[in-house]
Amino acid sequence: MDFNVNQFIRSLVVLAVGLPITIGVAASVFPEEDSLAQEVVSETKGSLTKACLEYALSDNDSKMEREAKTTIDNTFGDGANYGEVCRWVLS
Repeated sequence: MDFNVNQFIRSLVVLAVGLPITIGVAASVFPEEDSLAQEVVSETKGSLTKACLEYALSDNDSKMEREAKTTIDNTFGDGANYGEVCRWVLS
């Protein structure tokens, strides 16, 4: 086995240039944890999914619709735009 200094130096240069690029690409592909805001949004959507499905699938002025509206009101307060809230939750 013949040891060539030029090949060794070339390999070190390729490693020195390629390693930071590889680490940068890997960091962008594997995102960090969800932010606190994303966690709150996910929890809110999760807790309202059933109510929005009930709202969307119920008859007008039915008991199921009123219960769904009450659940949404408990989260967002009275007078929420139920259709828009449910569009957001189910998106």
